[in-house]
Amino acid sequence: MLDPNEAQWLTVSDLYERGWTDPIIKRLPAPTRGINPHHKNSPKAVRLWSLEDVMRLENRPDIRAQLERVAGRRAGRAERRRAQELQRQNRAFLGGLALEQAFDAQALETMTEGDRTAILLVRRLHQAILSALYDTQPVRSIAEAQDGLRTVMEMTGADVRHSRYLKNPQLLASCAPWLGRGETKRERSLHHLLQKGYTAALVRVAAVILYEYAQRGEPVPAEQILALPDFPVRKLMDSSLYQIYLVDFIPAMIRSQLSDLITVDPKDEYPEARMMQRRFVIHVGGTNTGKTYESLNRLAQAESGVYLAPLRLLALEVQESMLERGVNCSMLTGEEEDIRPGATHIASTVEKLDPHRVYDVAVVDECQMIADRERGFAWTRAILGCCAREIHLCTAPEGLDIIVRLIESCGESYEIEHHGRKCDLILVDQPITLEDVQDGDAFIAFSKRNVLLLAEQLRQIGVPASIIYGALPYATRKLQMERFLRGETRVLVATDAIGMGLNLPIRRVIFTRDRKFDGLHNRALRPEEIRQIGGRAGRFGVYDEGFVTATIDSETIWQGLSAPVEPIKQAMLGFSDLVLRVDHDLLEVLQVWNSIPAIEPYKKMPIDRYIFILKTLQDCGLALDKEQSLRAATIPFDEREEELMDYFLLYCGQYLEGREIEWPRRGKSSLDGLELYSQMLDLYYSFCRAFRQPVDLDWLRTEKENTALQINELLVRELSQKGKSCQVCHAPMPISSKFRVCYKCMMKRKKQSHIQMHGKKSG
Repeated sequence: MLDPNEAQWLTVSDLYERGWTDPIIKRLPAPTRGINPHHKNSPKAVRLWSLEDVMRLENRPDIRAQLERVAGRRAGRAERRRAQELQRQNRAFLGGLALEQAFDAQALETMTEGDRTAILLVRRLHQAILSALYDTQPVRSIAEAQDGLRTVMEMTGADVRHSRYLKNPQLLASCAPWLGRGETKRERSLHHLLQKGYTAALVRVAAVILYEYAQRGEPVPAEQILALPDFPVRKLMDSSLYQIYLVDFIPAMIRSQLSDLITVDPKDEYPEARMMQRRFVIHVGGTNTGKTYESLNRLAQAESGVYLAPLRLLALEVQESMLERGVNCSMLTGEEEDIRPGATHIASTVEKLDPHRVYDVAVVDECQMIADRERGFAWTRAILGCCAREIHLCTAPEGLDIIVRLIESCGESYEIEHHGRKCDLILVDQPITLEDVQDGDAFIAFSKRNVLLLAEQLRQIGVPASIIYGALPYATRKLQMERFLRGETRVLVATDAIGMGLNLPIRRVIFTRDRKFDGLHNRALRPEEIRQIGGRAGRFGVYDEGFVTATIDSETIWQGLSAPVEPIKQAMLGFSDLVLRVDHDLLEVLQVWNSIPAIEPYKKMPIDRYIFILKTLQDCGLALDKEQSLRAATIPFDEREEELMDYFLLYCGQYLEGREIEWPRRGKSSLDGLELYSQMLDLYYSFCRAFRQPVDLDWLRTEKENTALQINELLVRELSQKGKSCQVCHAPMPISSKFRVCYKCMMKRKKQSHIQMHGKKSG
């Protein structure tokens, strides 16, 4: 395709702007098809003519004369349009003067019997009509204006409920430009009509508006809405007062209450942390540089401390490490907990930080995740609000600048420690095949399906593999990792989940794809992702050299390992429990909170998930109060999974009815079915803990362990036959199957289709 940068090219739109017509364009040489120079990102090819050919034709006397005639006609039309617009604006101005003269403020008091609300609304209506004069299309003739004004003025006020009065403001705005200077007989007649009944007409319209609003039974008086400092007067032309109440008044009140409760600067939402003298140590380094290890050594020496992890498995790993060192350490995540009596330390996921509890030392791991759309707010909260005298922040290099900016905004001290790799990382920029597999290899795919297919391919050539991916229960991940550590499997097949702090003896990281779906787009891997994952290769004391390669020839991979990484510029910001204090519906409060811009360098987290859950609760008639609704919306589960959402709604209903929360039911024995059951168990536990409901921990622990063992056994021995499941009945299917449904369901569909077709023919 032609590159528009090679020369200057013009599109057909460019030619029209130069005054060209289709007959003149036909005299040009045949166009070339290429990229639109005005929309270079568009893949659509357009017709292009070279500037040289266009100039050559424009220099011909006959063509120049035609273009001049076209330009003259265009200039004439433009001049006429300007004159018409000036005339319309002048008429609108004169109409506005006439309306101002016709508005009788003294008579208004008598007409409304001194009703302050009615007086205020009439004045608002008058303002609305005046502001609409300049962009309302006037009626076509003075005769129509005369008929329209007579219609408005001659209406009686016998029945104020009649909604036809609501059209009067628009009718007045479209008739007023014909009032002119009152020089003709008809203009004087219009002025007379206006003087006689304009104010009374507005009073009748106001009565209708107030009557309709009163029928809604809202607790907010109409006068309070009309008294808004930035009341949207123009909306009175086509909106009811109730609509203005919903769309403008409620958000304005919520915004006002939020501004009173929530400080402009997010750091001031944590007064306990602001009263402390905190000291930060920022550990900067890539993967496998030992930055977390050194921080944990300091944590173990402290009298009390907290470790904040990005993953549940890391929190569990640190708890076990602390217990081995003789440190009494609890563990807390959104899905499980192990609270030990007398514990001085706690290892938890970063979202579970208690900002009111004071520690001697805190360690916050993987702080570059502060920019993550969904979870970054938790790292922002930890840095601004953690009440620890000494805080160790572990981050990749791209996270350093934003972390320093947040610490400096708090006026607190910090030091920076840079950590280098203890073993070399070598790029092998030649693709390999599965037959080149070696002990200690980690193959990286970016979807569960690709991970399972790759593991099965390796099994078929006699290479057993451990498997790790995001949907795998944590207990099963641990079992799979232990198989790799014990040498029961030679290689690892994983998603990018291994890039986050999991310490495994990997010699080579092998990328099988250079693109991933990030929840929004299927995009190329970024340099920081390649570096984070690739950095897992090599382990001090086991492999003194680590290697990064791929099964595909990809410049994205080859260059990504050494490409510069853009520093993170923004920190994600979440909402606090203070939103509960706003005296309005929680759903509306969150939507208004989201519309208020954050100060630099913060960016508000997306709240689509919370909005979806809250709306679903409302649609299902589950009347949780605000505090309960927020608790429910923050329970960690995949709301996109239909069966999980069904259980979530069931639990909400059982809680409201005062019934015991029932155990989830085990489904099919396929991999998908077992993983879903594991997620149901997590949801059951999380819901019960969030709503303080009794939990049979012995049953739950046994079920989770058995499910994890079943999944592990399936991955080890039955992956080829049960690694996939039917999308209709969830029965196990072979991993190699090209179909989405099992044979039984496929035959059932065909039978139903045959019956439907037979019925149609017989009909």
